[in-house]
Amino acid sequence: LSDLSEGELLQMQRSSKADTTREDYFRIIYSKTASLFEASVLSGAVSAGAPEEWTAALAAYARNLGLSFQIKDDIFDYTGGGALGKPVGVDLREQKVTLPLLCALESVPEEERQRHPYGSALRASPAGTLCGGPPPVLYSVTSLSSSVLAASRMAFCFARNSASLAA
Repeated sequence: LSDLSEGELLQMQRSSKADTTREDYFRIIYSKTASLFEASVLSGAVSAGAPEEWTAALAAYARNLGLSFQIKDDIFDYTGGGALGKPVGVDLREQKVTLPLLCALESVPEEERQRHPYGSALRASPAGTLCGGPPPVLYSVTSLSSSVLAASRMAFCFARNSASLAA
């Protein structure tokens, strides 16, 4: 539970300062999601008396699966969850900086990012529209297809790693 609390606090701190990095993002999703996958698998392994070698492999499997799961969940915030029913834009309205957004922001020239830091760009009005209209940085953010693809590739890599550990 300490991982979960640490992840939530880091996410709140970073979103208020508008300075989330990829390293922060992965620390947050490990703490808030992957660590729960890991703890669940480890509790089963330990209670069954699994050897240390198996326990380590199971922990790595669960960690990769949890990271992949969270990245895919973050992608759904931009693409919709389809049959899962996840609404679009909730993370963005809550100022949660996720991998698809980080990928999109990386494609924005530094000069433009300096003029329009994403923290102020993400503040949403109650109606869900961006305050004062979208600054130029968001024109890049709204065309997220390449960013979603980049995030999907990373989720796939974690899932593939998890699958290879299970084999």
